[in-house]
This record gives sequence, structure tokens and C-alpha cells, in this order.
Amino acid sequence: MWKSPKCGRNFSCEGQSHYCGKIETVDRYIEEQDESVRPYLNEVRRIIRSALPEAQEKISWSMPTYWKGQNLIHFAASKKHLGLYPGGEATTVFAEKLVDYPDSTRDDMLFIGDTYETDIVGAHNAGLRTVWINRKNVPDINGFAVYQIKDITDLRKYHIV
Repeated sequence: MWKSPKCGRNFSCEGQSHYCGKIETVDRYIEEQDESVRPYLNEVRRIIRSALPEAQEKISWSMPTYWKGQNLIHFAASKKHLGLYPGGEATTVFAEKLVDYPDSTRDDMLFIGDTYETDIVGAHNAGLRTVWINRKNVPDINGFAVYQIKDITDLRKYHIV
């Protein structure tokens, strides 16, 4: 067990990445990241804002989120990569294009969603492995969710990513 010297929270992995306190704004989220990744986060933010100028920018699931009646897209910094998490029908629309990346297969991809009917079923139908953020502990009647978690932070807690 490791205790963060900054906030006093306990974690199973020594030096585990986490937030001490609640992040309220995207500016603060970026400021809290390692200096080496901030330019990439700012560039992703700029691109999303340019493509979705009317979307509301907020923090949801501890990640920068762009909302317009629903979560459109999230992004997040991880220890060794930057994650981009499209919402809703983007899974189905882009699934075929995603596998065209060199050295990438559907087995390399993991789709994370919180809406079973669109996110999980859509990703499953596109042949992607899925993580369902199942906050209400609803049964997965089709067995489409490879993983089920209660909160996005469970991805690291259970070593899914």
C-alpha cells in the first residue's frame, strides 16, 4: 500500500497517478499534467474547440469533456499515452477507419462507454472490446461488455489500461 504524500490517499500501486482533490476546469486539468504532455493536450483541446465551437467544455469522469446534449468526446493524459474517447454514434461511424492504422487491429482497441444501447452495443457490433461504465449495476443481458466498472478511475484500479 502506498500513501500519496501530497493528499494522503492510499493506493495499491506505489507512485500511482491520481488527482489530489477535484479538478473543476479544463485549464486546471492541463495545468495538473506533466509539463511534457501539456502542449499535446492544448493542441487536442484547440482542435476539438475548432471542430465543435458550440460544445460546452467541462470536466466529466475526471476528464476534459465536450458536451452538446450528450457527451461528444473526452480526452485524457495517461502515463504513457494520450487517450481520446468519442461518445455515442462515433464508435459505429469510425470503427472501420480505426482499424486502418498501421500495426493496429481491433484487438488493440478498447472502447469505453457509459450508455449500453449505443456505446457498448455499437462498439461490440463493430468488433471492438468494450468497457462499460455501469454506475447502476444493470445486468449485461447480451454479454457484450468485456469489462464493467463503476467509475472511469476503475480503469487504473483494476489495471485495465
